[in-house]
Amino acid sequence: MPEAGLSRRSFLQVSGGAGVGLLISFPLGSSREARASAAAEAAIGPAELNAWIRVDPRGDVHFRVSEVEMGQGVFTAIPMILADELELPWQRVQASQAPLDPRFGTQQTGGSRSIRHGFAEFRRVAASAREMLIRAAAARWQVSPAQCEARNGAVWHERSQRKLGYGELATAAAS
Repeated sequence: MPEAGLSRRSFLQVSGGAGVGLLISFPLGSSREARASAAAEAAIGPAELNAWIRVDPRGDVHFRVSEVEMGQGVFTAIPMILADELELPWQRVQASQAPLDPRFGTQQTGGSRSIRHGFAEFRRVAASAREMLIRAAAARWQVSPAQCEARNGAVWHERSQRKLGYGELATAAAS
C-alpha cells in the first residue's frame, strides 16, 4: 500500500520477517523519467522494484546505491537524506554498492544526477518507512499515530513516556 502521499501503482512493496525487519522495495534507475506521468506509467506497465531500504532488527537502515562512489559523495548524501526523513542519526544508515546489473539503470557517475534525480524518491520512501514504524508503535500502544513521534531512531509517545526503537518495530511495520 503506498504511504506518505504516494499513489503510483507498484511503487512500493513492503515485506518483512524474522531477521529481515522492514524491507521496502521501490523503482530506481533509467525508467524513472518514463514514470513521470500517469499516462507513461500505464503504457510501460508495473514498475520494476530494484532498490530497497531495509530497517534491520537492530534499527539500522541499509540502502543499495546504484551509482558508483568516485568522490562525489553519494554514499554520504543518500544516507543523509534517508536519515533526515527517518529521524535517526545518519551514521545508522549503511550504504552498499548495488551489483552491476541493467535493472539499476545506466549506473553512471557524474553530474550529481543521483541526488537531482533521486532526492524526492529517497525522501518519499524514507518518509513511508517512518510512517509505517509510527503506525506499528501506535498499534502496539493502542493510541492514535498522531500522538506518536519519530525521534532519534525510535518512536515516542509523550503522554505515557513510552519509546520503541525502530528495530523493535521493523517486523510489525512490515505487516
